[in-house]
Amino acid sequence: MRTAARAKRIRYHELADMLGVTTGAVGHWMSGRREPNLEHLMQLCRTLEIDLHALLSEDPVFSDVIEIRAAHLIKQIPKEQQAAALRMLEALITTPTNPD
Repeated sequence: MRTAARAKRIRYHELADMLGVTTGAVGHWMSGRREPNLEHLMQLCRTLEIDLHALLSEDPVFSDVIEIRAAHLIKQIPKEQQAAALRMLEALITTPTNPD
């Protein structure tokens, strides 16, 4: 996330304004102290013009945190819907947000 923001020459406060969050929230995401929710992840992908997989794989610790959180959320879904949720999550991770 940090690398993508630097490549776009977007500062923390600018990114925060674009996403409607505080500069502190962006700072926490960048440092790995907290992780953005799914909505903010998708906004980050669009803003930074990077696919979700690239965003998450940029930082192995962040990627691990998101994977653990996703697994926890999937377990909360009724069992008959878990397979569909996993397919949808896999599609989000492997499909670029900017097809160009």
